[in-house]
Amino acid sequence: MANTTRTDEETIALAESEACSTCTAEQGHPCRTASGAPAASYHTSRTSLVPELAKAKRVVVPRGRGTDYRTPRTTVATATALLLLGYARVSTSKQSTASQVDALTDYGVSPEHIHAENESTRERDKRHAWQHVLDEAVQARRFGLAVTLVVTDEERIGRDADEMVKDAETLRTNGITLRILSGPLAGEHRPDGDNTLFKIFAVLAERKRESIREKVLRGQGTARKNGKTVGRPVVGTTAMAAQVRALKDGGMSVPEICDAVTFKDAKGKLKNPSRATVYRLLQEGEAMA
Repeated sequence: MANTTRTDEETIALAESEACSTCTAEQGHPCRTASGAPAASYHTSRTSLVPELAKAKRVVVPRGRGTDYRTPRTTVATATALLLLGYARVSTSKQSTASQVDALTDYGVSPEHIHAENESTRERDKRHAWQHVLDEAVQARRFGLAVTLVVTDEERIGRDADEMVKDAETLRTNGITLRILSGPLAGEHRPDGDNTLFKIFAVLAERKRESIREKVLRGQGTARKNGKTVGRPVVGTTAMAAQVRALKDGGMSVPEICDAVTFKDAKGKLKNPSRATVYRLLQEGEAMA
């Protein structure tokens, strides 16, 4: 395996023997950032194609190399300013987001616009960094900026199929472009274009909504048959507990119940209960049965 900290001519020749699918750099040229400047290191999607470098964690681009290859993006006077946001996540507290952050900065995302989750977050409401990057993206779109959310692979946008569908729907409805750096879905996915990925997610999201509506109606029917009142409950109350149990009896999963049940907080805003609240209400119901 080549030394990943040296940048001698042999290593450079190997790294540049293949074109890069991430930044589209041609053979014989270094990888580049989104602005067209030489990247700090070669993209792993490129070095992984070279047997001698396949196991290298990082192959550094020599300082000063490729300055004559700088090809900034073409802009016009009416072009909309582009904001690149990055998101990195690891599944356990023993892992590090360092390699993901390196890949995001190599692509051109500024460090201050990279949001990272450093620990396993099983509960949806604990994914603070993901919510922060979504909030920043949506806010930037409201100010008229073009926003691209950059992740290293598609698994970063969700821990399961339901989350991926929900998060992709948020990106689509807010006009946020998704850039995946590696993996089977690598590339730029624009919600306003003829993009198969977002079309698939949109269909799945609609099917999920239909399924939830059907289960809600079935659960409400079961509740009415048992003489229970159906309406918008207050969080943690007997009414919510009854609705949660009715929906569970109707065949809904806990994540689906969280999406279906709503309540008003102290400011009058509609909220969804957390999974922890739903699990607690179900457990209390079983204890009383």
